[in-house]
Amino acid sequence: MKKPRFVELFAGVGLVRLAFQNRGWKCVWANDIDEKKVQDYNLNFGESDIECSDIWEIDKSKLPNPVELVTASFPCTDLSVAGYRKGLAGKESGSFFAVISILEYYENQGVPVPIVFLENVVGFLTSNGGKDFRSALLLLSERGYFVDVVLLDAVRFTPQSRPRLFVIAVKESFASGRMVHSPPDEILGPWDDLMESENARLLRPEALRDFIKTNPEINWAHFDLPRPPAFSERCLDDIVEVLNPDDKRWWSEERVVKILSQLSERNLLKLEVMRAMGRRTHGTVYRRMRKGRSMAELRDDQIAGCLRTPKGGSSRQILLEVNGSATRVRLLTGREYARLQGVPDDFLINPNEVQACYDFGDAVCVPAVEWLADNIVNPLLDNESFTERRQISYAQTSI
Repeated sequence: MKKPRFVELFAGVGLVRLAFQNRGWKCVWANDIDEKKVQDYNLNFGESDIECSDIWEIDKSKLPNPVELVTASFPCTDLSVAGYRKGLAGKESGSFFAVISILEYYENQGVPVPIVFLENVVGFLTSNGGKDFRSALLLLSERGYFVDVVLLDAVRFTPQSRPRLFVIAVKESFASGRMVHSPPDEILGPWDDLMESENARLLRPEALRDFIKTNPEINWAHFDLPRPPAFSERCLDDIVEVLNPDDKRWWSEERVVKILSQLSERNLLKLEVMRAMGRRTHGTVYRRMRKGRSMAELRDDQIAGCLRTPKGGSSRQILLEVNGSATRVRLLTGREYARLQGVPDDFLINPNEVQACYDFGDAVCVPAVEWLADNIVNPLLDNESFTERRQISYAQTSI
């Protein structure tokens, strides 16, 4: 039988595609509004699969059908605690409603999408006091989807701290046998025992469990998931590119002295511990405003902070390299950004460092999505409803 098919919305440079492609799926259509990201998407996947346009302006009649899955990593700009918190009323994060309109289109065509896979920042859970998250999940519930939510941190797969919310919504007939469901009047019923398991607590922390329990009108159903990896097998030292000492990307001695002068006593102590190791090692530095003063914070646990797009003066991470008493400083490279997202080195990236950091700074962690594909999405395909649907639907298409 042919590979299951999916549509990738808000594709960026295609890291959701890369993850699902690695797990046996075929992307048949994609969309993103950013021309430069689309150009870089084409470096690896070709020009025929992606349309560069505002998601509200796409011609839905051109959407391929049937598809088993729609993925959407819609903009976090209005949901992030680092943003303006306009929520779904904001112009960018409000594009979630365009996703709903696409699901409605498929429904009206008689080929409803069985699985919806959403990714966004943890701030989605608390945006507007939880009202935005509730509204979004109710829209899915009202369209006949069972909904589960997990919080998964990239640090379990790569040396980057990047917790993200993943929403998996499954049409009822396709969820049978794979999801634990209780009606609203038994919201503290059988699935709650599952929620209290040790594995579940890792993936559904207290704030998320509280949200689930206080919103029984959402059509909740849950996957019994294994314990995710405790931490990545690779550390920051493993992903750092080795640059020549005279590479222009290394900062001048004057700039190094300035950034070190912004370290607090506590952070200077971390630096001394790194120097005492007597070997080449690395940490990452963020600049932050503290009481009106620019300060530098050093992370020395071999884990990078959450990657961001290089907007503003403090959003791009600084790499600090120590080798004995010698200390060098530079910005993280585009390839290092890619590696922190779990992207292999044969994946082509934009040669412009700033653009490459834009491409990967707001992307997904590939192995985290692969883990979800292995443990949630792919097992759903064993359902008899999927088998029957694919046999009938694919007899009608040559794609």
